[in-house]
Amino acid sequence: MRTKLVETGAFLTRERGGRTHTLRVSTEYAVEHSEEAGERWVPTGVRIHRLSNGQHVEALPDGTFRTVRTKVLLRRIDGAANRVPARPSPSTSSMAEE
Repeated sequence: MRTKLVETGAFLTRERGGRTHTLRVSTEYAVEHSEEAGERWVPTGVRIHRLSNGQHVEALPDGTFRTVRTKVLLRRIDGAANRVPARPSPSTSSMAEE
């Protein structure tokens, strides 16, 4: 099965000490085959969370996040000002074409 990760969002989080971090979210897509539509990319349900420096982050059931290596708890900063643009991805626009 062919899969790829596409950055699908980014937002600001804050740790208890007040320091802010950008959290980037990537979604895994896989090729789905059907006789009617041919091949198309569909989300698999797998999401990967990372800080801008690449450190892995896990999403917790209560809506908070925790860095995997250092166990720092992060909370999403609410409000329209927290939206961080996703990095442009050449594969995002071409997903339907592949």
